[in-house]
Amino acid sequence: MTQKKKAPSQFDSAIESYVLDLMEQRGGAALTSEVLSDFVKKCAQKFLESMLKCELDYHLKNNVLDVKKPQETEFNREDQSPNKRNSV
Repeated sequence: MTQKKKAPSQFDSAIESYVLDLMEQRGGAALTSEVLSDFVKKCAQKFLESMLKCELDYHLKNNVLDVKKPQETEFNREDQSPNKRNSV
C-alpha cells in the first residue's frame, strides 16, 4: 500500500526555495554552517516578531490590557494560602 504524499506547506516551500536560491548563488555548492546559522536566526527573529505582534493585537482588540486596573500578582492576593515550603 502506498502512502499519499502530502503537499508541502507554505513554510516548507519557502525554506526550500531559500536554500535552493542560496545554493544557486554559490554555484551549487553546499551551504556552510554560518549560512544555516544566519538563516535560523532570521527565522527565530521573524517568529518572535510575529508572535509579539499577534499578542499585542489580541490585547488591543479585546481591551485586555487595562493600565488603570491594578494587575493581580501572586504577592497581592489576599486569598492565597501561605507558602509552607518557604515559611512565607
